Amino acid sequence: DLFTAFCKHEFSLENVYFKLEHKKYKSSNDTQRKIMALELFDKFLRETSPFELNCAQSSVLEVKARIDNNDFGDTLFDNIDDVLGNLKDTLMR
Repeated sequence: DLFTAFCKHEFSLENVYFKLEHKKYKSSNDTQRKIMALELFDKFLRETSPFELNCAQSSVLEVKARIDNNDFGDTLFDNIDDVLGNLKDTLMR
């Protein structure tokens, strides 16, 4: 779609990918969430990831702490508000 093409041009496609995968995470069952949470963290929040999101380190640490405590609730990634801000920024360009 046009938004995805624009994000690709702006080198911010990771925001679109995260938004889509986060939506899937929130609608998944408890069994699937643990696997998906680890995948989402590795793909979007780990410093070495090619899809690393530009978000506050404190938000990343909060998610990591919840994962370490086996908290895989549907709100696990909701604190990554910076990503949504980046999407708004992308649309404003």
